[in-house]
Amino acid sequence: MSWKHGKHGLQKNRWHLAFYQDMLPALSRKRRVAIRILMTGDELVSGIICCEFGDTAYVHHTVYNPKFASLSPGTMFMGLVIGEYMNAGRFKSADLLCGFADYYKPWAKTIVGTSRIQVYRLSVKTRLILYLRRLAERATAASP
Repeated sequence: MSWKHGKHGLQKNRWHLAFYQDMLPALSRKRRVAIRILMTGDELVSGIICCEFGDTAYVHHTVYNPKFASLSPGTMFMGLVIGEYMNAGRFKSADLLCGFADYYKPWAKTIVGTSRIQVYRLSVKTRLILYLRRLAERATAASP
């Protein structure tokens, strides 16, 4: 259960929970997800779910123990995690997925709004269509 249960966390609604129940195991099988935990001694302070895709690290769902709220542990831990990803050299950008978190916007170099998201099951047919679409985009970009 999330400390933010019913607000922003993984369990904010049934759809959101189902999405993460499907996505996280699939990404973990590909070693593309990390659940990072910040502790002091034996006490849990904060946690973050990170997903990796291509050269972008998606850092989202920071939760923190309300006992430490005055120290802003979520924001501090977010900074440490982003620094670690950028210093690893494999990643060119970090996406904070912060639609609701206006306090992260000053960290952003660019803000990209999302108006529509399409999710596909990667069947053979879907892969073929996406491959052909990419080829068409490259051909269009290469032609004068």
